[in-house]
Amino acid sequence: MRTAHLSALILILAACRIAEGQTSLPSGSKPAPESALKLKSVELDRKYTIEVPDGFTVRRISERVTSVPMYVLDGPPSHNTIQVFVLPYFSVIPLDERTGLFRLPVEVNGSPPLTDYFRISEDRYVYYGWSIYDQTYECTMNSACPHATPPQSRFMTQYAFAVFDKPNHSVVEFTGIHFGPSKEVTSFEGGGKLLRELIVPSLSATPSSDKSRNWTSLTMSAPSNTF
Repeated sequence: MRTAHLSALILILAACRIAEGQTSLPSGSKPAPESALKLKSVELDRKYTIEVPDGFTVRRISERVTSVPMYVLDGPPSHNTIQVFVLPYFSVIPLDERTGLFRLPVEVNGSPPLTDYFRISEDRYVYYGWSIYDQTYECTMNSACPHATPPQSRFMTQYAFAVFDKPNHSVVEFTGIHFGPSKEVTSFEGGGKLLRELIVPSLSATPSSDKSRNWTSLTMSAPSNTF
C-alpha cells in the first residue's frame, strides 16, 4: 500500500482542483542568466521567493484544504507535479558531531527520509532524499493486486528536499516525482531534476523576512558536500 503521506498528497491534489478560493500568485518574468530558459519569480507565504520556468502554472492551495502554506507547480508531463510547503520549524533535530549538520536520516512531513545534503548560496544547506514505489502494488480495496501498469512508468520515484530556516521559524519542503521503468534510481530525474538544478537553489528570503543570512547557524562551519 502507498504510504499515508503519499495518499494524502494525492487527495490534496484532487481536492485542490475543485476547491473554491484558490489564490493566484504574483509573479514577474525575468531571464535566467546562465541559459535561454525563461523564468519567473514566485513568492511563498510572503517569506521567500523561488524561480520557476515561465511555462509553469503555480497555485496556492486553499486554507480549507491544508493548514500550512502549500503550492502546486504544474509543468510539462516530463516534470509532473511539484509541491512546495512552508512548514513550521521543529526544534529538536540531533546533530552529527563530525559535520555539525543534522544527523541523517531526517524525516519531514512524512516525505521520503532525507539522507544527504548539498550546499547552495549564502551557506544554506539543502537536505534531500527519495523513495521508490512499484505502482503495480499500489492497490486499493477495489482493485486487483498486482494490477496492470505500463512498463515505462511502472516505478514512481518521489524526491524530497528541505531547507531549515531557523531565524524565520520555517522549513521549506519541496517534493517532485518521476515515473520510469526501473527501480534503480541513482540520480535526479523529472521533477526531482528540475528541483535540484533550478528551483531549490533559487530559494531566497524576501527582504522583509531576511532576519539573518545564516539560515541555520549550526551549520556554518560544516564542510561542503555537493552532489
